[in-house]
Amino acid sequence: MATTEDATRLMLSLARRTPINIAPEKARALAEEVFGTERWELRDSRTEANFYAVVPDRAIYASYAGLASLWCLSFVAFCVADLSSRAARSVELKGEQIDIGAQWASMNLQAYLDYARRLFHADEPWPENMCEPKPGADLASMEGRINNLFFGALSWILLHEIAHVHHGHSHLIEDQRAIGTPFVG
Repeated sequence: MATTEDATRLMLSLARRTPINIAPEKARALAEEVFGTERWELRDSRTEANFYAVVPDRAIYASYAGLASLWCLSFVAFCVADLSSRAARSVELKGEQIDIGAQWASMNLQAYLDYARRLFHADEPWPENMCEPKPGADLASMEGRINNLFFGALSWILLHEIAHVHHGHSHLIEDQRAIGTPFVG
C-alpha cells in the first residue's frame, strides 16, 4: 500500500518551481521584495494536510498529506467539470438538468473527497481503490489536465504562504510550532 509520500513525492519535486511558474515575469521581484537576499526552500513535512511558512527556517513546508488532499480535490473538480461540460454539450439534453450521479459513483469520486477530508486530521496510506497522481503525464491527457489544475491550486497556496512571510505573520507559525507540530525538512 502506497503512502501519501510515495504518491506525491515527485509532485513535490515539481512543486519546488511552482510559485515562479504562476507569474514568471514577477520572479525577480518576488525573490528580492519578499525573500530579500536569503534563499528560501519548499520543504516536505510529514504532518496532516497543511502548508506553513516558517520564517526562522526560511522555508515553506508542504505536507505529503496536504499534497495528496489537494490532488484528490483537483481530481474531483476536474472530473465534475469535464462530465458536466460533456453533458451540457450533448445534443439530447437541450436545456435539461444535468445529472452526473451515475458517473460520480462509477468513478468513485466520493472516495477521493472522503480521503481528502480525512487527511486534514491525520496522514494515512493511499487507498488502493483510487488512482495515484501521474507527475509526468502529458498535458493533453486527462491526468495532465488534472495535474495542471493541481499545480494552479498549489501555486495559489504557496503564494498565500509567501504573503504571510512578506507581511510578517510569523507569529501564526510560532504559535503552531509551540504546540508541537513536527516539521521534517
